[in-house]
Amino acid sequence: VVDCTQLERGINAFIDAHLHRGTYWKLSLPTSSTIIELIQQTRAKYPNQRVLIFKIDMQRWYRWFLLDPVQSVFFAIRWKGKVWLDTALSFGNRAASLAAQRVIWAVVYLYRTRVPPFPGSHNTGMSCSCLGHCKCGENRAAGYIHDFIGVSPECLAQLNFTSVHALAYHLGLRLSQTRGHISPPSSVCECLGIIYDTDKNVMRLPQDKVEDLTSILVSWIAKQSASEHELAVLCGKLLYAANVIHAGRLFLNRCLATKRRASRHRKPITLDRDFWDDIRWWQEAIALRNGISFLVPDQTLHISLDASTNGFYDGKPGIGAYNHQNHQYISTTVPPELSDLCIADLELLAHVVSVRIWGPDWKGAEVTIHTDNMATFFLLTNGRSRDDRRLRMSRTVATCEIVSQCRLISKWIPTSENTLADILSRVGDPAQRTKFQQHCDQLGGIPSQRHVSPEMFKFD
Repeated sequence: VVDCTQLERGINAFIDAHLHRGTYWKLSLPTSSTIIELIQQTRAKYPNQRVLIFKIDMQRWYRWFLLDPVQSVFFAIRWKGKVWLDTALSFGNRAASLAAQRVIWAVVYLYRTRVPPFPGSHNTGMSCSCLGHCKCGENRAAGYIHDFIGVSPECLAQLNFTSVHALAYHLGLRLSQTRGHISPPSSVCECLGIIYDTDKNVMRLPQDKVEDLTSILVSWIAKQSASEHELAVLCGKLLYAANVIHAGRLFLNRCLATKRRASRHRKPITLDRDFWDDIRWWQEAIALRNGISFLVPDQTLHISLDASTNGFYDGKPGIGAYNHQNHQYISTTVPPELSDLCIADLELLAHVVSVRIWGPDWKGAEVTIHTDNMATFFLLTNGRSRDDRRLRMSRTVATCEIVSQCRLISKWIPTSENTLADILSRVGDPAQRTKFQQHCDQLGGIPSQRHVSPEMFKFD
């Protein structure tokens, strides 16, 4: 292992992570969402089959990438009085991970598009000529640096597993012989540090990582101050846990804000009550919510919502939402103390009201909430904001999501396509009421309106 980042003047400081041969591109490594998507696609195509996962680790993957002999002088290592010139990329070098990821993508592409799913069959990906990443082909897999992760129906899993071995042999690749690095098809598989159980339809953190994170959180409750490095380590571990604890990113925001303050002051800073509140939330989440995040939803639902700053009666702000599943809608103004909210906050308030009204019926469902406000979409998607009120509203949405045991997905749509929700937020306009009647005729009848009580507007 070579330290390439020492004193911020190491090798990695001169290697751009998003520049390849003079062309800008962005490297995005697979995440838990990638594996969940593969599982969902496989189950949709083979609804009556168990879904199995297998994993293969390539041996000494970085050492396959040889250096240009002219450049080897820049990779000199002084050790025990001698100077060593490395002829291959080393672990810790940013260029090594970039090269390794590009090559594993090529291996995955060959498996996905060129290998028949079973003997005698034809892979439709044979004709693929896409210039970038695509979804062509019959086989489903992902690659992470040196790990090959495959997802298959039970009837094809062993054949696919054998096909990957044959492909690696044909390409001259060596597979790791270390125990546990080769995982045959199974309904339970640990990938990227997370355990996926396709039979139980859940994902969870391994027990050793749960115990480690629990002890770390206990130690933080007793801390009065922390350095930037300590906060960076904590945020990294919580960000990893957020792959399983859905909506956890929203409860990581204040930890990140504390880290940024420590970075600006360049010294340990005092921790506040908000920081400890988030630590306590994470303690409860790790203890009670690990292993309940579902992989494939029981049903998929769609909600459209919108807000206006003065479109309700008498120039008041209004919010509107339509539930496409049960043909119900919300059309209301907001309490007087919230009438000065900007449009982005009103959109978030519409989320709060919607999940409180319909959330109890969403257990096990994946709910896509359509919004035409970009700020709201990015906040709910990335979990980042420096506005405390918006964070409190989004945390309320996240809490309702956890209590209802559903998965909320925010999706941006143009205002021109969000017509019904836009009408419901502007009922004070006679022209909008006429449009509403026209929509009702298209929907086959007037939808039923849900009553909104003042308590539903409150957020923690």
